Amino acid sequence: MPEHKPRGFALLPKDKLLRVAASGGKVAHSLGLAHKFTSVEAASAGRLGGNSVSKNREHMSRIGKAGGKNRAARAKLTAEEYRLLQQLLLTLKGVRAVAVRRQRAAEANDIGSLIRRLRQEGGLTRRALSEQTNLAETTIRELELGRLTPTRELLAGLLRSPVMAALLKQARAVGVLELLQ
Repeated sequence: MPEHKPRGFALLPKDKLLRVAASGGKVAHSLGLAHKFTSVEAASAGRLGGNSVSKNREHMSRIGKAGGKNRAARAKLTAEEYRLLQQLLLTLKGVRAVAVRRQRAAEANDIGSLIRRLRQEGGLTRRALSEQTNLAETTIRELELGRLTPTRELLAGLLRSPVMAALLKQARAVGVLELLQ
C-alpha cells in the first residue's frame, strides 16, 4: 500500500492553517454567507460540549483540585488580607473600565462610528441600509463595530445610500480616510 503524503493545506504549519481557516470564516461572515447560530442551537452545542468535557474525569479532577486549593488559600487569609485582596480586585476592574472608556472615546472618530452615526441620523435600521446598499446586514454591523475594515468596494456600496452621502467628507474631516486602502 503506498504511503500517504500530505499535500495542499495539510503541508501548512498548524498555526498558519488556523489563521487561514479563521480568515475564511471572517470573510464568510462579512459576506453574510456563514451560518448564524440561534440561541437554541448555541445552548445545545454548549450542552454537548459540557457533557463531553465532563466525561474527562482527569480534567474534572484537576480543575476541582485547583478550585479547592484556591478556596483553602482564601480561607487562610485574615479579614484584613481578604479586604485588601477585594480592594485589589476592584482596582483591577476599575483600571479595565477606564481602559474600555478610553478605547470607546478613541473609536468615536473611526469609520465604523461614522457609518453608525450617519445611519442613525438618517433614521435607518441596519436592515434598511442593507436594502439600500445591497450589502449584507452582518457586513454593516461588522463595519460599525470596527471588526471589518472597509474596502473601496464596501465604501462604494455604502455610498449607494443617500444617507451615506456625507460619509467620505466626514471621514476626511476627522482624519480616518487615510487609514483606508
